[in-house]
Amino acid sequence: MAIPASGAVSFSDIQTEFGGSNPISLSEYYAGGGLVTAGTTGTNGAVPSSGQINVSNFYGTSSGPVPSQQAYTTAGSYTWTAPTGVTSVSVVCVGSGNNSGGGCLRYVNNITVVPGTGYAVVVGAGSGTGASSSFGSTVVGGIFNGGSTGTGGNGGSGAGSGAGGYAGAGGAVATSNNVNGSSGDGGGGGGGGRVLDNFNTALVGSGGGVGILGQGASGAGGTFGNQGADNAFANSGGGGSGGAAGTTNQSESGDNGSSGASGGNFGGGKSSGPGTFGGGAVRIIWPGNTRSFPSTNTGDV
Repeated sequence: MAIPASGAVSFSDIQTEFGGSNPISLSEYYAGGGLVTAGTTGTNGAVPSSGQINVSNFYGTSSGPVPSQQAYTTAGSYTWTAPTGVTSVSVVCVGSGNNSGGGCLRYVNNITVVPGTGYAVVVGAGSGTGASSSFGSTVVGGIFNGGSTGTGGNGGSGAGSGAGGYAGAGGAVATSNNVNGSSGDGGGGGGGGRVLDNFNTALVGSGGGVGILGQGASGAGGTFGNQGADNAFANSGGGGSGGAAGTTNQSESGDNGSSGASGGNFGGGKSSGPGTFGGGAVRIIWPGNTRSFPSTNTGDV
């Protein structure tokens, strides 16, 4: 139950709403501390996180739901039901990797939901054509540059490119022999490198994936190595924002085959040859008014 928006409010009213022990001190109730969630807002604006704090700062505030989350990382269709007390969520979706490039990332913050109501969640499976991931009709993380709603980055262009980041595109795969792939941008995955082996076979690394815990460092581009040798290899791009790197594409000694390379989760594009595409993912966090992508209270709780 929220604290009254006006009139008399006591220390015990604040303690009843947010918890704590006696003796009561207002310094226990700074926003972002152990009792009051960061971003808690009432009639008179946000509760301070430091400095001067008064009882009047708590008019109209509520403890709200306990911060939590739900992640879907296996391809398929699901129903997420809003828990009791949860009226707002923030969501990030990553599409799957595909032959056109890495999957794109999209997020939307502070989405209104109704407790007890089910919302459709789709996680795209990695494939040559790729597949979108979505939450209801609000957030869609698509294939390559196919994200239709929300904010975020496109996947890098070309088979073996990185997944899109929170604020920029995934790195592009190298398109010339004996060249490194490019790094991701805005937390995106890196693109794979490309090398020509002893049998005149071009080996291409796959793209790095992107993490769903919020924006972090961008993935480095994959390098090439041992040009022309039987054990030539093309490294795959690094994962962005904590996502997984792709796997190295290694030539097989004595023939003109290769080990192939898989795209990193989530959303890394696969190069030609054996290997798998990075799958999609959806992550829902709440409360959506205090936890928001790309990086405000988005970590695990």
